[in-house]
Amino acid sequence: MAESLMGSDSILARVTFITIVIIVFFILLRIGVLILSLINEPDKNPVIMNGMQSGESPKKFNVNPNKSDSTPIFRSDNEKSGLEFTWSVWINVEEKAAAASDRVYHVFNKGEITQHDNTTSNFFDINGPGVYLKSTTNPTTSTAGTTNQLDLHVLMDVHDRRSKDNSDLQMDITSLSLNKWINIIIRGKHDTIDLFIGGILVKRQKFSEVLKQNYGHVYVGQELKNSKDFGVYGFPGRISGLTYFDHAIGTTKMLEIQKMGPNLTYLGKEDYEYTLNNFFSNVWYSGQLLPEQKET
Repeated sequence: MAESLMGSDSILARVTFITIVIIVFFILLRIGVLILSLINEPDKNPVIMNGMQSGESPKKFNVNPNKSDSTPIFRSDNEKSGLEFTWSVWINVEEKAAAASDRVYHVFNKGEITQHDNTTSNFFDINGPGVYLKSTTNPTTSTAGTTNQLDLHVLMDVHDRRSKDNSDLQMDITSLSLNKWINIIIRGKHDTIDLFIGGILVKRQKFSEVLKQNYGHVYVGQELKNSKDFGVYGFPGRISGLTYFDHAIGTTKMLEIQKMGPNLTYLGKEDYEYTLNNFFSNVWYSGQLLPEQKET
């Protein structure tokens, strides 16, 4: 009788031990799979341009996740305000960009670089978003008569409408400083775009429709085929640190971007000596702040 009970206890202990081993095995397996997925998961906040290049050097960044050499762009997921994203880029524009009036320059856009109507629009067909520069005449009272200035144009498509054909989907900032590094941040939330220059909110625009992201690639420094700019690629100057975030970044991250500054590691093969001493001046955007940001 005693031997029978001891045998039963031994079998029960073995079954219990094997059960525990199996449970621990599956727990460790799940942890291992999770760790591997985190390691192999594409970065949802990729630095698309990890360095500096000429603004006149056209470049295409493939975002197809099925391509091994691509930089996938992921949409926001389960954010409280709905769709969210942020783009950040540094540019340093040379003075000669403003020399010719009414010339439009392409900085970057996500979408396509087609222009089905290049007679009435200076921009590409699809912008999600698109950043452009335009030289315009700036009348002065000096003896010099008139001077040119360089304006910033940020375009964002919405559902059922394209920004290239609708001025209410375009955000304009006038008279950018030249020969200085400028950080531009475009932050989207559902139906609103916030535009930051040097970490300062300079314009907020609420659209009548929801912002529209697209599956197109990211293009930098491309040729705009309008009546004045055949053969002109990008803009005279430098571009650095083009970065995408799948969420709306906050003040802490913006301050970090300003503190780090542009990445001056040259991406091209050119042996180009470049000195960073001219950061963006606060004088320019102090007159363009929103009312709630100005000191009282």
